[in-house]
Amino acid sequence: MGKPDTRARIQGAAAMLFRRHGYSATGLKRIATEADAPFGSIYHFYPGGKQQLAEHMIRTSGTEYGRMVLALLDSVP
Repeated sequence: MGKPDTRARIQGAAAMLFRRHGYSATGLKRIATEADAPFGSIYHFYPGGKQQLAEHMIRTSGTEYGRMVLALLDSVP
């Protein structure tokens, strides 16, 4: 199986780095490096830069956490 597409790698790296280091301490270069993605690809997917990427992560992570909680609750009697 190949590695996830560039956008998914950027999102995964951003989520992890924002959790570990916070928004202010996480730079786009670090996200690109962690994602093994060209720096310009961040602006390709998120023309608004770091702020737009962070907003996307907040919007989508709530849904993902909700799914995880429901899956956990469904796994027990």
